[in-house]
Amino acid sequence: MNQGQVGRPASGRGVASRRFAAAADAVTLVLALLALEILLFQGFRFDVAGVRVSATDFGRPIILAGLLTVVRHAVVRRPSLRERLRQILSRRYAPPGVSAVLWPFAVSRLAVLFTGLTAVYAIGFREAPPFRVSLDETLNLLARYDTGWYWSIAQGGYSPGGNLQHDVAFFPLYPLLMAGFGRLLGGHPLIAGFLVSVGAFLGGLVYVYRLGAAWCVREDSPAAAVALLAFYPFAIFFGLIYTESLFLLCAAGAMYHVFRRHVALGTLFAFGAGLTRPNGFLLALPLAVLALSASSRVRGTALRWLLGERLQHAPRNAGTAWYLAPVLAPVAGMLAYSAYVYTVTGAPFAWVSAQGGWGREYSGLSALVTGPYARLQYRGVLGVIRAWPFDTFNAMAGLFAVVGLWPVTRRYGLGLGAFVAVNLLPPMLVGGSVALGRYTSVLFPLFFWIADSVPPDRRQYWLGAFGVGQGLAACLFFTWRPLF
Repeated sequence: MNQGQVGRPASGRGVASRRFAAAADAVTLVLALLALEILLFQGFRFDVAGVRVSATDFGRPIILAGLLTVVRHAVVRRPSLRERLRQILSRRYAPPGVSAVLWPFAVSRLAVLFTGLTAVYAIGFREAPPFRVSLDETLNLLARYDTGWYWSIAQGGYSPGGNLQHDVAFFPLYPLLMAGFGRLLGGHPLIAGFLVSVGAFLGGLVYVYRLGAAWCVREDSPAAAVALLAFYPFAIFFGLIYTESLFLLCAAGAMYHVFRRHVALGTLFAFGAGLTRPNGFLLALPLAVLALSASSRVRGTALRWLLGERLQHAPRNAGTAWYLAPVLAPVAGMLAYSAYVYTVTGAPFAWVSAQGGWGREYSGLSALVTGPYARLQYRGVLGVIRAWPFDTFNAMAGLFAVVGLWPVTRRYGLGLGAFVAVNLLPPMLVGGSVALGRYTSVLFPLFFWIADSVPPDRRQYWLGAFGVGQGLAACLFFTWRPLF
């Protein structure tokens, strides 16, 4: 009895010590990151509810982190801060999927930046760049094309009027994140946008890997699909000031959490998708299919094959009423932005008409076939490539997606097939091949299909071809050639 009474307080002290060590380590890491932010970006200053918040001296967080580390190790020696960091970074303690995507993520993003910077100095520009934020081309590397629109919105918000092209065509979630993180980085929205893009891309790859683990046939296919996606020619946009990374994260995250029956997280990601891109609200269709798979009534009907074999083994739920929230969330995001656009322009759907400023107008389904056919008939393949090299590059990406649409639907079900369709067909109908490569970069089910269809010993050739294409895309984009 006495031994039990003596042992109980000792156990309590041990738990308290471990909690103190964990909290102290977390605060130390935050202070270290704050010191690094101040050292690189001169800190930040802003007001919150009339209270001035500032951090401009990197020495203070370093001193506080040092003192806290000394006290922490005096109270709890093991595990040390170094040991805890090693555990966190090890494969065993990494969240599922993170360790599998780190190498494709890191190598592909660094390769794109290195290739782009080399192209700027080795190839150069045909004419003076129309938009720059610095005279130093290294610092100006991220300032390309649509980046100017996102930078302008992050700096000053949306404008009430415009010429042929209007900034309301660009949905708000990405520039909002740029503005918010830019203030924390001392007023550097472009650097903030780059960090948002690469961070969202890493998170998006993790969700793609987890979805691949649920849908792919082969055990090694999820990792292969992630690598193929990271090195896809038009994957250069995942490390630029564009919305592709954020949309990939929101779409894959929403589909994964709806598939796993995590209604709250699925709704959050789906709402984010509706605020990220003009066609983001169409994510409601594939999410509806995933929600429908929860119904036991559907599993025994003729619709079973449309849901895919994997969905037959998905976690069950008594009904589908709860899943109206994630299904409707993308539409709610679009409507929320439309309500804001009304306060700015007086027309809630001005973002729709604004697409015409970039030549995106409905031209009919027949034009998708008759236009390319006429070009090929009068010029031949080599003549078409010579006359329209950028359109051809984008058209090849569109053809790849069109060819893969049916195999994806047949193999993985209507949910993933619908995701490819709603992100492929609307851009084709209103813009033809314009920016089609960029739109295909987020179609992760296509890469499941390649990973499952190509023998493992031949995937390296696909990766090599994709890598060459991404290098070409980087050279074109960073030297202000109209890749789209």
